[in-house]
Amino acid sequence: MVPGLPLHKPFIHPDVSRVVQEALLRKLQLKVHYRGPGSNAHKELLLHPLAILQHGERSYLLATTFDFVDVLHYALHRMRSAEILSDPVKRPANFSLDTFLAQGGGQFGDGKIITLKAHLTDNLAAILQETAIASDQKITIRSGKNTLTATVKDSWQLHFWILSQGPDITIVQPATLRNEITGKLRDALANYQL
Repeated sequence: MVPGLPLHKPFIHPDVSRVVQEALLRKLQLKVHYRGPGSNAHKELLLHPLAILQHGERSYLLATTFDFVDVLHYALHRMRSAEILSDPVKRPANFSLDTFLAQGGGQFGDGKIITLKAHLTDNLAAILQETAIASDQKITIRSGKNTLTATVKDSWQLHFWILSQGPDITIVQPATLRNEITGKLRDALANYQL
């Protein structure tokens, strides 16, 4: 099954939301106090806002930081404050939101392309035949075993999706992904050993 647990929206300070949106419209830089995931401290960042991206109940600002050119995600709910500066945004050369999203930039990963090979239960194979995970996806049946092959982005969302499938999927390749998923499943199982 595809995960669909309804989550509550995180609190975003109304002033932060308004300032970020205004900076985007006016194409001006932002100074924010931002707390990264897993951190308790806020750091001051200079951001060059490019777009707002919605992931379920969470809103993210796509932006570059200081003079770096990598486009990163900044959760609006992790911003304690935001201030518009008078300097114009420095957009990365040839940045296109459509291209960024088409290349998997909204999936929280480094953008590395992998060829995923996995064994599937009949149930998951049927779901993926209706709603493919990639345009080049192939599902073959040999010796009663469904084998998926697809070219996908190695991303946080891919890992989350694989883990959410539980016993319905077994990663075969790449070995690095198989090992990472195996490690996470072992850690999860250890939490249930009483």
